[in-house]
Amino acid sequence: MIKTNAVEIRNIMGRLVAKWYPEEGVIEIIIKGCRLQLIIPPRTQIRINRGEAPAKK
Repeated sequence: MIKTNAVEIRNIMGRLVAKWYPEEGVIEIIIKGCRLQLIIPPRTQIRINRGEAPAKK
């Protein structure tokens, strides 16, 4: 999807993990070249947990 209204979703390490297109109600996740699109109904609240940084050894 090439759209200009995308909101980037990044993990705690700052790596891009998904893009959210609020006007279309779509979350796009690309993992190792495979695209997953989640279609979210309008006015659905989305909660994002960015996780925790891995412990340094």
